[in-house]
Amino acid sequence: MGSTDSVDEEREIEDVWRETKVRARTREVLRADANCFAVPRIVPHANVTSFVHVCESALAKASRPCVALRSVVASRTRHEMTTKKCPENTVFSSRGSIVARPMSATRASSARFARPKTMPRSHGNAVSAVSSVEPSTSTAGWTQKVITLEPKQRGIFIWTHTLRGALPEMRDVRGAGMLNLFVQSSTCALSINENCDPDVRSDMQNALDAMFPGSDTDRTSAVGVSIDLPVRAGALALGTWQGLYLLASGAGPVTVVATLYTCSDQSTQKHVTLKAPARGAHEVQDTLDEALESSKKINNSRGPLLINVTAKHTSASLAIMGAAMGNESCHNLEPMMNALVPEKWNYPGHAVTFRHTDEGDDDMPAHVKSSLLGVSKTISVDLETGELMLRETQGVFLCEHRNGGGFGGTGGSRSATVTVLDKKVCIGQTVIEVVTTGSGKRVDVTETLQKTLEKFLKEKDAKASTGLLHVFARNSAVSLSVGEKNKGITEGVTVDTCSLTATLNQLVCDCDTTNLPALVGNSVSIPFRDGALLVSETQSLFVAEHAAVGGRRSIVVTATGDVTL
Repeated sequence: MGSTDSVDEEREIEDVWRETKVRARTREVLRADANCFAVPRIVPHANVTSFVHVCESALAKASRPCVALRSVVASRTRHEMTTKKCPENTVFSSRGSIVARPMSATRASSARFARPKTMPRSHGNAVSAVSSVEPSTSTAGWTQKVITLEPKQRGIFIWTHTLRGALPEMRDVRGAGMLNLFVQSSTCALSINENCDPDVRSDMQNALDAMFPGSDTDRTSAVGVSIDLPVRAGALALGTWQGLYLLASGAGPVTVVATLYTCSDQSTQKHVTLKAPARGAHEVQDTLDEALESSKKINNSRGPLLINVTAKHTSASLAIMGAAMGNESCHNLEPMMNALVPEKWNYPGHAVTFRHTDEGDDDMPAHVKSSLLGVSKTISVDLETGELMLRETQGVFLCEHRNGGGFGGTGGSRSATVTVLDKKVCIGQTVIEVVTTGSGKRVDVTETLQKTLEKFLKEKDAKASTGLLHVFARNSAVSLSVGEKNKGITEGVTVDTCSLTATLNQLVCDCDTTNLPALVGNSVSIPFRDGALLVSETQSLFVAEHAAVGGRRSIVVTATGDVTL
C-alpha cells in the first residue's frame, strides 16, 4: 500500500471512529433523558471483553482496516447501544465493571457534549506537505536526514505516515534497528500516543495549555524534543494504537533530524512483558538485566553499550527514579501525576473538559501522563562491567496509569520492546562532573558536551562522523532537558531557577516532589554530524538540580555512530 493510500486509510478509520462516538453519545443522552443509565458503546452484549479488543483483533487481521472496523461497528451497534435499566446508584464503567455513582440526566448530557477549545484535526497527517528532505548522510549501518515539516497552525498532529515517506531507508531494515528523532526547536515537541481518536489530541492540547499557560518552552521541556524508537522489519515497532505526535507551537517550518541505525540481526532486540498488577510504579530492572545477559551470550565477543526499552501502550509510561531498599518514594509518583492531571477534568466546570471519556475517568489523564513521562528510555551500560550505569539509589519503573492495571483494565502486564546496542557502534564513553547549587537551579552543559564529542573524535582521528550523543544523569536528584537557550548566561554557570521546575513545583505543591526529576527526564539523545551537535541556535541542554542542596553530579556521556578515519 502506498503512502497516499495509507494516509487515506487512516483518515477513514478516524472518521468511522468519530461517527461511532457521536452515535454512542447521542444514544446515551437520549437514555439519560428517559431516566435510564447509559451503557457505553465499548461494553459488549455477551461478556466484558472491551470494544477496543474487538477492534484491535479485526484491524490486525484485515488488509483493509477501515472495512473491518465498519463491520465490527455495524455488527455490535444494536447490541451495545441498547437501553439497560440499572439501580439508581449504579452505572456501567467503560470496562464493563459496575461503579456505584449516581448520574443525573443533566450531568450525563453536559459531560458528553462539553466542548474543549478548538483545535485543528490532522486526519493522520501532521503537515500539509513535507516541504523538504535533505539528502541523507549514510554510512555503514547509519542514515541521517533532516526533515522539514509544515504544520498549518498550532496543535498536536500525527505524522507517522509522513515519516515513512520521508525516510524510505527505514523500510529497508530487514532485522532490527533504532531511530532517533530530534526536533530542532525550543517551542515544539515530540511524543507517542493514541493514533485513533482525534479527541485524545485535542484533550491533550488543552491539558498542556492548562498546565503551562502561555509557555510553549516549558511545555517543550516537559514533553521532550528527542525520542528513541525501536525499528523492526521495516517499520517502527510500536503498539497497535500508538502514533507519532508533533506538538507544534504555530504555523511554519519545523525541522526534525532523523538518525537511523540498522543492526545486523534481530538478536539485539526482543519483545518483553512487564508486570502491571495495579495502578502505580512497578520496577522492571530485572527484565532489563535479563536482556543484557542474553545479549552478552549472543555477542560474547563484544559487550552491550546502550539499552532502550519502549512501552507499546498509550496509557502507561516508563520512568527512572529513586529505588533504594526501603525507599517508598517510587509510590509517590502516581499521586504527583494525579495532581498534575486530575480526573475531575473529565467533567465540566474545571480548567479542562475532556471529550475522550468513553473508556473511564482514568483513561484520558493516563494518556496525558504517558506523554509527560514518556514511553521510551535509553540507559547507558558500563563498557567494562556490562552493567547498567545506574546508581544504587536508581531504578527503572513501568508506570501504570489505569486503575485495573494492564490494557483495558484487565490487570497483569504491559508489552515492551528492548533493544541493545553493542560496543561496535561506540565512539567513546566518559563520565563528566557537573556542579549544581540546588533548589531547581540549572546549568547549561551544551558546550561541555560539544567539547567531549570533539575529544572522542580526536582520539579516533576521525575526519567525518554521523551518530548520536547519549547523555544520562546518574543521579535521581537531577534532570536533563533541552530548553530555550539563555543568551545572557555563560556556559557552565548556574542559571536562575528553571521556570519549568518552578511551574511544576507550584502545580504539585501539596505532593511529595521527590520524583519530579523523573517527570522532567534524565536521559536524552542528541544527533551529530561531522563533529557538531545538531542543536538549533535557540536550544541548550540543561542539568537541573531538584534537591535542596546541590553538589557534584555524575553525567554519563556516550557517543555512538560511524566515523571516517
